Amino acid sequence: MSATTNPTAVHEAGHAVAAVLRGLSVKKIRVFKPGEKPGFRGMTYFPEKLPTAHEGIVSFAGPYFETVISRQRENHTVEAMDALVAAAIYRQPADMKRAGTDRDQYRRWAAELAPYAPVVEHLAERITRMGGDRAVTDAAVRAAIAAHRAGYSLAVEI
Repeated sequence: MSATTNPTAVHEAGHAVAAVLRGLSVKKIRVFKPGEKPGFRGMTYFPEKLPTAHEGIVSFAGPYFETVISRQRENHTVEAMDALVAAAIYRQPADMKRAGTDRDQYRRWAAELAPYAPVVEHLAERITRMGGDRAVTDAAVRAAIAAHRAGYSLAVEI
């Protein structure tokens, strides 16, 4: 993550990527200016309510990627990565913790999401540089995932 990338953009891009990976659509991503929406730094909007089966991983993806990408240049041992997953779990909403999602489930989600860190970073850079509601659309998320899967380098075009 570049020094200028907004961590909130990483967080919100993480939600969007997880949703698309699960076959869902993204309406838009917003990163709020300070004071614009008290209590929120950003929000990912979906065209419809998330299906219960996907709420967990989509919610987990935001804090997971924010935690991992902010530390990606460090040399991670298995223990260190487990600590990062634990940090992401700690940042989960209380209702998810109460719902009984177990640590093994979080580890499975982390393993599923980890290969897409370059996609999230790319989208976060785009959000940070371009701003606005349309910096990242559903089509942009899908295109970045497809490019990553095909082995293409992800560059931010302005």
